[in-house]
Amino acid sequence: MDDMEKTYAEATRRISGDLKRPRKDIPDTMQAFSALPQAATAVLAFIARRWSGSARRAGRWKRCSA
Repeated sequence: MDDMEKTYAEATRRISGDLKRPRKDIPDTMQAFSALPQAATAVLAFIARRWSGSARRAGRWKRCSA
C-alpha cells in the first residue's frame, strides 16, 4: 500500500472504482465471485449443524462444544 492509501476508506474507494469496468464487462463472472462467500458460509453452517448433532448423539457434546 502506498502513501496515498493510508486509510481503509481510501483503499476501499480505490478498489471499488477499479471494479467498475469488470462489473460492466463481465457481470456474470463478477456476480459469481460475489456469491462465493455466501455459498461458503452456507456450507459451513450445514457442516456445523451436522457435526453438533452427530456429536450430541455420540455422547461427545460436552467435549466438542468447549
